[in-house]
Amino acid sequence: MNLLGTNLVLVTLMFCCIDLLIGRWKAANSATLTGLAVAASLLAFALRLALTQHPPAAGIARRKTAQAALFDANKTISGLLESARLETSGITQISELGSLLQSCASREEAMRILPERLERLFPSTSGTLSVLNPSKDRTEVAAQWGTCRPIEPTFAPNECWSLRRGCVHAVSAGDSALRCSHLLGRGSSVCIPLIANSEAIGVFSIQDNDQCLGVTNSPDSDSSARHHQLASAVAEHIALAISNLSLREALRLQAIRDPLTGLYNRRYMQEFSNARSTLPFGGAARLP
Repeated sequence: MNLLGTNLVLVTLMFCCIDLLIGRWKAANSATLTGLAVAASLLAFALRLALTQHPPAAGIARRKTAQAALFDANKTISGLLESARLETSGITQISELGSLLQSCASREEAMRILPERLERLFPSTSGTLSVLNPSKDRTEVAAQWGTCRPIEPTFAPNECWSLRRGCVHAVSAGDSALRCSHLLGRGSSVCIPLIANSEAIGVFSIQDNDQCLGVTNSPDSDSSARHHQLASAVAEHIALAISNLSLREALRLQAIRDPLTGLYNRRYMQEFSNARSTLPFGGAARLP
């Protein structure tokens, strides 16, 4: 309708100009008939312009709608690609971590490797890896990273909801009723029990640094779910590695000590002699 009105205005101006030019023709013929003929011709011209200009306008509107839909689709695809990239990177790092843990000679060596790798795998977070003692009555912090570190190095197993329930325990920011008492701060956190051979051997805890420092940010639900899945996969690798290293150490002690007296046996003496022979002159072998 706007194009039709504009064209009518142009036609009116053209009519006035043409009317001045055909004044002599009017004198020779009927002025009324001439005016009607010119008006009908110009009206037909205006309708033709309106009909020819309306389809391009509708096409422009359709193109804008298509461009907006294409922009939204590209944004969605970019988000999916970024999510896939993060998942691929996480899987690669978990695989490297598992390979390193399986290559460790002792549990102490594994605990020295974990903080740097876990901080790289879970940026902007703090976490602790706590292991149950042989009597299963205390949980001792074996490795930690970040700024939100626990005040006490040990805590009772019943202070952690994940050890009580035997499953993953996630708490959002501000939910203090179900928050584990061994964690520092009031931000979102997740505790995952370390279970190997159907036996709990410790707990793996992660919490957000920003919320621990008092900065309130609302995490995305998708990123939180991905974060928890990644942490669960890491906890499985850690639990298996700790169990294998503990079993390896126990078998080694059984091989060099007599099971009844607890004294060193012949195998230990052979290992001790071999260790001394490989030391430089004047060195002393260290007893295990």
